[in-house]
Amino acid sequence: MENNTSSNIPSWQNSLKLAAACPLCGYKFKKIEALVVEEHGNTHLFYFRCQKCQHAILNLVFSHQMGIGSMSLVTDLSFEEAIKFHEATPISIDDVLETHLWLENSDHKKLFNK
Repeated sequence: MENNTSSNIPSWQNSLKLAAACPLCGYKFKKIEALVVEEHGNTHLFYFRCQKCQHAILNLVFSHQMGIGSMSLVTDLSFEEAIKFHEATPISIDDVLETHLWLENSDHKKLFNK
């Protein structure tokens, strides 16, 4: 049977239950402290700045047929930077290979041996 009270709460607020505490110091977050970076269907990316230890956390909460999952990442990004990098063009495999080849074949080591 579905809980009627939870149906009145936006889905992103229900997802916050998994992101309830700072993974570093254990401070319990309040719903008002969550900033939404992105929402797409049943996936939500939240930004928190811990009021106790001041570390920033990006928290991805997602639901699927098997249940609900959550992943957290401690970051030094501000909320604005999190938005900027979230909206940036992803790094492609070709970008990685090109960088690898450049590192392998260039004289970049001379820059670091000064």
